[in-house]
Amino acid sequence: MATRTAPADGSATDYIRFGEVARDRCGMQCQYASRYLMGDLDGYPKLGEDLRWFGRTEDYHGLMIHKDDADTFVRRAREHRTQGGMGWSGEES
Repeated sequence: MATRTAPADGSATDYIRFGEVARDRCGMQCQYASRYLMGDLDGYPKLGEDLRWFGRTEDYHGLMIHKDDADTFVRRAREHRTQGGMGWSGEES
C-alpha cells in the first residue's frame, strides 16, 4: 500500500477528496478506485504515480487528489475501462 504526506507548502487547499472524484466522475467506489493510484493489487495499473495526491491508499476515505490532476486520473481510468480493465462499475458519468 502507498502513502504520501500532505504538501508542506500550504497548498493542501488545492486538493479535493479523491472519493468524490471516484464516485461522481468515474462511477466507482473509492475503495476500488484507490487501487488505481499506485497499482496496489495485481491487475491494477499505476494511473496516479505521476499525479499529485496524498494520503494512504489503504485509508481510502482520507485520500486527496490535486484539483488540476483529477481530470487526468478520470481520463486514464476511462481509457483503462475501454481496454477491458478490472474494477470499473461500467457507468460513464
